[in-house]
Amino acid sequence: MAEQKDVALLTATTGEALNKHRLVRFDSSGELVYCDAGEMPLGPNRAYAADGDETGIELLANKCGTVKCVASAAISSARVPVYTADDGKVSTTNTGICVGLALNTASGDGSIVEVLPMLKRVPYVNTAADSVKGASSTSEVDCGITFDLPASELMAGSLIRIKAAGIVTDQDSTPQCTVKLYLGTEAIATAVVAASADNDECLILADVVVRSLGATGKLIGAVGWAFDAAGTAVGTRIKAEASEDTTSGLTVKCTVQFDASHADNKFRLDILEVEHLRPF
Repeated sequence: MAEQKDVALLTATTGEALNKHRLVRFDSSGELVYCDAGEMPLGPNRAYAADGDETGIELLANKCGTVKCVASAAISSARVPVYTADDGKVSTTNTGICVGLALNTASGDGSIVEVLPMLKRVPYVNTAADSVKGASSTSEVDCGITFDLPASELMAGSLIRIKAAGIVTDQDSTPQCTVKLYLGTEAIATAVVAASADNDECLILADVVVRSLGATGKLIGAVGWAFDAAGTAVGTRIKAEASEDTTSGLTVKCTVQFDASHADNKFRLDILEVEHLRPF
């Protein structure tokens, strides 16, 4: 029989040993486990609980007042947003799930912070440009800015919206420059400028739909890309349905490749923006 619980405290069985003030979520069996970076939490555990115990969770979504959370690293300022981190902790690193505002500072890993809950999904946006990539190589090189979508957050119907923007900061003898956007192992978009020049800018926009999950999950997308170099056409396409293993989550990243090797061939990724929209 269905029940109605008009309280901000939920009692459930643990799927692993849990320390107090750590954020937790339901696993696939409906048991409570630590919430990791990028995963949506129910709330912090109120007290230590062994594996298989019943424990009480302070629900962030309808909690009056504040909660105690464990920081994963130092928090130098008060009244700053904190996000989910691994092992049920919080940090100031944007992982796509904002827990709320930290009302006090934290000296380091394991420190307790008072958090005013403002639970919501937020876009990931890098706060610093990547270091230049390319240089003396003709290999495809990963840009240093990436974002991981946890498997537990993906679902059939997930919409992953991505924006990537970068610039050729230097080059020698106008080599071809290729920038690719990946979701997992799948190349979603490929932007090419045949003869790159200094300050050529690249923009990639993509909407990718997760149609199904699993070892042979299905993705499909609509993408567009452009280099601002003269004679370089804007590219658009429907990315055909592709199989992708979603069981370990999906990583969003960009790569760059020059067709000639020279120390002056350099590309910098300035923006990587990822928004994960779900039915709930």
